[in-house]
Amino acid sequence: TGRGGGLGTFLAIRHVARRPSGVRATMVLITALALTTFAVSAWSVGHNNQQRVAAAEVGAPTVLTVNVPAGKDLSTLVAHADPSGHQAAAVDSYTSSASGSAGLTVLAVDPRRFAQVATWTARPGQPSLSALAAKLAPPAPAPVTLSGSAMRVTVRVGSVSPRGSTLSADVTTGSSPVNLGTLPSKGTFTLTAPLTGCPCVLQDLDLGAPPAGLGTAVPVAGSVTITALQEDQGGHWVAAGGARALTSTSAWRAGQADTPPDQIQAVPGGLAWKFSTRPAQDAILTSVNRPYPLPAIASSALLSGGQTQATGVGLDGKSLGLHIIAAAVAVPSAPANGQIVDRTYAELAAGLAPVATTEEQVWLAGGNQHAIEARLQAAGVSIASSATTAAAAAAFARQGPALSSLLFLADAAAATLLAAGAAILDLYLSARRRRYEYAALSASGVPFRTLRRAVRAELALLLGFGIVFGAIIGAIAAVVTLRSVPEFITAPPAGLLSYVPPALPLVVMLVVTIVVLAAAAALASSTLIRGVSLDQLRETPT
Repeated sequence: TGRGGGLGTFLAIRHVARRPSGVRATMVLITALALTTFAVSAWSVGHNNQQRVAAAEVGAPTVLTVNVPAGKDLSTLVAHADPSGHQAAAVDSYTSSASGSAGLTVLAVDPRRFAQVATWTARPGQPSLSALAAKLAPPAPAPVTLSGSAMRVTVRVGSVSPRGSTLSADVTTGSSPVNLGTLPSKGTFTLTAPLTGCPCVLQDLDLGAPPAGLGTAVPVAGSVTITALQEDQGGHWVAAGGARALTSTSAWRAGQADTPPDQIQAVPGGLAWKFSTRPAQDAILTSVNRPYPLPAIASSALLSGGQTQATGVGLDGKSLGLHIIAAAVAVPSAPANGQIVDRTYAELAAGLAPVATTEEQVWLAGGNQHAIEARLQAAGVSIASSATTAAAAAAFARQGPALSSLLFLADAAAATLLAAGAAILDLYLSARRRRYEYAALSASGVPFRTLRRAVRAELALLLGFGIVFGAIIGAIAAVVTLRSVPEFITAPPAGLLSYVPPALPLVVMLVVTIVVLAAAAALASSTLIRGVSLDQLRETPT
């Protein structure tokens, strides 16, 4: 062994094999380091999950609940405060309290801005929120906006029964419905009515039978052609909704789901409408200003597998048909009970009259938040409350599960230091006998560098074995058991959590452990070798 150059390694292995106390210290070190590895993994996984859940529950780095001055639109104010479109988004948030939809939350958003600021947790292979933004707001005909003092409709009647059927218009604000008058049984007629409380948006034209007191309720049936839809602008009649409002069937939807299908057709000079209804039902021609049903992103907790159609809740508190374009692991700010729709379309569906409990919010990305808040306040927007992801994560960190994880981490780190100290102390306790042995080897011609190499190799075997196997055992324990370790007082959506320990905390822990143990081992080996002298051979009895 001496001639082959492996004497130092041989001496190290010999001492490890004949000294069970060193092996026992290594086993203690393995156990302690396994606990530390598990504790670091549990703490880092818990910390990351706290950040993920906090971000999902708040929705964005900062969410402001605001009060908007009367007559002003929040989206316009936000666009002026953040011209880049990357730092702020306007959001209408409404949570239903009605029976059947209680707890359901709808978020009406500007999709492109929302995708820049909201926190999004995607499933593997699922599109990003930016990719889904365009699908939330597909093109739709422009709404027919009425801003004049009166409106009129010119109708060419082919046939209408029963006699005395009346035409009215439903509008979003002001006095609605607007009663236009009675249609003749045949011929062309112009019906006029004043508008109050507008500007407003035309929702539909409604053709109904005479009051029930005039006779037995009968179905409304017939065919008419609408040749003009106008509003009075300062004494001049102009086409409402533009000159093309009556030239395309895509801007109108006839009939209701529970009636025989009506027919509409663009003809020269107007829009032909053929209808047939059941008793006690009106014939309705709806102005299409949004997709039907409304595209939406919904929490996967609300859906069954592969579901693409659902019933949500609108900003007016009424049910709203939805076409599901994506199932979210967690909807921002409403992880398990939220639905995301386009803000403009949602407000149109609500008749521009959201319920009083609808909150207007401004969601802010990380960055120059104070400047945007100052611009909003300068525009007259008052901030009622503010929520941040950082504050929510800090609240989670103060809960019992997070504190117990932190305490366990401290205990495990202390156990590792004590175990490492025990392994080093074992070397000191055997120093007197070891020094005699090394003195004898030195007297036999073994160089001091070989003795130093033997001591360091012995320590590397004992400590290295403990580090490697302790880390492996701790990592395996983390993979097997972390899913069963409680992290929150109230369980969040399961798909939101991740149980893969991040590499950085584990690497830092191992590096610190190796550096501390290596420094202690180097000090111990140097102290032992420096104490070797030939005088020990004369002082120690054979």
